[in-house]
Amino acid sequence: MERVEEYIETIYDIQRKENRIAKTNRIAEILGVRPASVTEMLIKMAKEGYIDYQPYRGAVLTDKGMKLAERIKRSHNIFERFLTEFLNVPKDVAHELSCKIEHYLPESIEDRIEEFLTGNITLLSKMNEGNSGRIVALFNPEVQDMGLVIGRNLILEKKKKNSIMVSFENDEKIEIEKRIAKTVFVERDG
Repeated sequence: MERVEEYIETIYDIQRKENRIAKTNRIAEILGVRPASVTEMLIKMAKEGYIDYQPYRGAVLTDKGMKLAERIKRSHNIFERFLTEFLNVPKDVAHELSCKIEHYLPESIEDRIEEFLTGNITLLSKMNEGNSGRIVALFNPEVQDMGLVIGRNLILEKKKKNSIMVSFENDEKIEIEKRIAKTVFVERDG
């Protein structure tokens, strides 16, 4: 199915970005395969109802193909955004990884990541002074020894060059290195 999805995504991109029918040679060029291989796959995809294909003319996505293409694009965008915004992965690397991941994770996982991205969740290191929130995830379990535990409320008091100062509801204050603050996810208040 992954290979079919690559073709669907390519046809979608040609239709959307180039505003034209996806021709065999253009698909072959983008995917780095022989035109004969493309023709073979297009015939298969037409039989499966993903495209309308006319030899020597090209291919257009059907409603079924368009729905699949939009799901693939959604997956890709969700993973790429998560990798760049929350894990600080360089955009080109995030793009390549997203191209691979988009074919394998179930939609329920994508939905959870999208909820995470569209919610009010951010890295502690990206919060502004005076912001408050609740710790919702930790990527470094060692921070629990510092009092940073899931469910605990905090206020970012002060940002310094290499550290931040946070306070908790019991007026306890701790200074955290920025590198550690990059492993703590907080759901901001309001």
